Amino acid sequence: MAARTPLARHRRGRLCRRARQGIRRRSHRHLWSRVGASRRLACSAARLRDRGRRVRDLGRRPRVPDGALRVQLRRQPIDAPRLRRLLVVLADARERPAIGVRAVRRIRRAVSARARRLAPRDGCAQGIDDRGGAGRVRVRVRAAAGSRALEFPLPRLAARGAGARARRRRARGTVSDDVRAGESAHRIAGGIPSAGEIPACHLAGDRAGDGDAERAAATCEASGRMTRAALIVIVAIVVVEAGWSAATTSAVLDEVTYLDVSRALYLHGDASRLSALGIAPLPIVLWYGLPALVAPEQFTKAIALARSAAIALAAVPLVLVVYYWLAMEIDARAGAVGAALVALSPNVVAHGALATTDVLATGCSLAALAALAQYVDRPTRPTFALLAGTTSLAVASKYSALALFIIVAVVMFTRFRSRIRGACAAIGVIAATTFVFVWALHRFALVPAAFPYIEHVNVPAPVAGVLFQLKHQREGHPSFLMGMHSGTGWWYFIPAALSVKSTPVELVALVAATVISLLPRRDGTTSDLVWRAAFILFGALALVGRVDIGIRYVLILIPLAVLLVTTWVCGTFARPRIVVAASAIALAIQSVNAASVAPHYLSYFNTLAGGPANGFRYLADSNVDWGQDLPALRAAFERVGARRPLLSYFGSAPLNAYGVTADPWLSGDQAELQPWDWVAISVTNLNGVYLSGDPFAPFRPVEPSTRAGYSIFLYSTARADVQRAIADASVRLPWSTGIR
Repeated sequence: MAARTPLARHRRGRLCRRARQGIRRRSHRHLWSRVGASRRLACSAARLRDRGRRVRDLGRRPRVPDGALRVQLRRQPIDAPRLRRLLVVLADARERPAIGVRAVRRIRRAVSARARRLAPRDGCAQGIDDRGGAGRVRVRVRAAAGSRALEFPLPRLAARGAGARARRRRARGTVSDDVRAGESAHRIAGGIPSAGEIPACHLAGDRAGDGDAERAAATCEASGRMTRAALIVIVAIVVVEAGWSAATTSAVLDEVTYLDVSRALYLHGDASRLSALGIAPLPIVLWYGLPALVAPEQFTKAIALARSAAIALAAVPLVLVVYYWLAMEIDARAGAVGAALVALSPNVVAHGALATTDVLATGCSLAALAALAQYVDRPTRPTFALLAGTTSLAVASKYSALALFIIVAVVMFTRFRSRIRGACAAIGVIAATTFVFVWALHRFALVPAAFPYIEHVNVPAPVAGVLFQLKHQREGHPSFLMGMHSGTGWWYFIPAALSVKSTPVELVALVAATVISLLPRRDGTTSDLVWRAAFILFGALALVGRVDIGIRYVLILIPLAVLLVTTWVCGTFARPRIVVAASAIALAIQSVNAASVAPHYLSYFNTLAGGPANGFRYLADSNVDWGQDLPALRAAFERVGARRPLLSYFGSAPLNAYGVTADPWLSGDQAELQPWDWVAISVTNLNGVYLSGDPFAPFRPVEPSTRAGYSIFLYSTARADVQRAIADASVRLPWSTGIR
């Protein structure tokens, strides 16, 4: 065999490139001849497989894995999330009103079900057109067993934006046929509006005349303005609620710790305390950069600055993520309802007002899940970069967000069954990006690993932080639940805590979301798969976890339940009146519950538990008492005229920073030194969660004289039962704190 010259190799490579370009550009009917030509030119099948995923998609019959619909328009396969926009283009090109989200969901489900019945592995939607008669759309389903056309009713809907303006101009007679054709061609070529720009505006009649088109355009423009106004109102509600709570509460335990860690990082360059406490770095960077430079004497100013940044960068983005995800999946009105339900959640507002990690991790995790759904539907470089970036932010917010990698793997392996190797490579790139990003926030520090057998080994700071969290989970944490104490928690702690801490709407949504997630479903969208996988995983981790401190660890379950249930309601009930009535009732109940406890959102308990006044009987720590009621305690002392109070405070905030003057009750010997006129005890100490010997057990049967918020009880020493309780508490010596 003659040796190949460089010129021959060059010609052969050029022919291979041309063959591959021809494969990409040619239609389906010419595919295999081009593939054969490329093979005759000695192009290896492996290179074709690796380089041209489009070749494989065009050469094989598209499949419908678990209900993922493939729509073919102009011989180009389009994913299911773009189905609604394609139908809008088709309807607008024929001067028909835009199709609505409920009709799209019915079409998608019917096509997927019919395709699976015809050929479970090879069914696909061959084409969509609007030649199904007046007011109907026709979808042709192709499978191995044959081809069949399905027709669906096309509701009277209208699109806002360029299409609506063009219809209004056409109604006035100011647009010629050539201009109309050009506009339709532009819409088909690329000027497709996004799903959030197409609100469903129902009109009466089978075909709209000029007056109907005019009214349709006006109605849709009004609907768009109302949606934007609703979003502004929702954001304002979040800011007002969280700002009110932040202004009327003192610094909680974690905020004091984060402020000390930030000063060590920014003033001394010491990043070891972050990993030593298992704290993710992003909240420290975002919240406490400027407060760390504030003088220690201005403690309240530093906390106020950190909380303002947390509200703007965590609480508000969380609501916006919920809104835009629902707007893309359903419509803008559904997004507004879901965002309002999350914005009115007392638990979300309570932690959104604090400069801690929980709401930031929840928002970043939801953004990462949304980016995952976008990437699976459209696997492009921008969507992959978005997925890697949001996942990095989530893990940098809280190390428990590492569970996102399990969700990413499950969803990718489910949707990309024929490309497992590529999915594994994508997950590896995301993991590497996340590690480098989090380590960079630690300033690439190497610290000792606080883990058995490797205590003296220096590892990257993020690895040390994750190892600390694993050690904490293995050892457990002191917990309190309905009068019971445990060092390792209970498997049913989170379900029990959610049952008393959730509003009635959230409780119904959590139960419904559990049922929806566990029921098998093959015709769901990618977002539906992501929601169900995330809800099941985070719920399962809550059951097996041994750090049962509060529901803040599973705060993400609330927006996930809202997303799942809102989508299910909009897709199940065809009558808009039912959906509107259910939304109005849910918003009313959520608003009443949020207003009933304002601004003490952290101590919220539902009516089934007896309200926030009885919350101390069920839970402790960050569920009811996190050291947040020092301003309320100062007001209570002024109200009762306390001259020399005695205080057992669960927290680390400085008392003088909030104007509280009291003697700290540190041991039982103090009970015989001075005759105090008032005794104040935090409910976490009252339940003896972190105190050895349970010293304040004699106070539990005693009814408090008054309260500071819902977390500190005040007792007048003029009462005989209080004097006996003080004497009994002084006998229980010594005691020590076990706060960690």
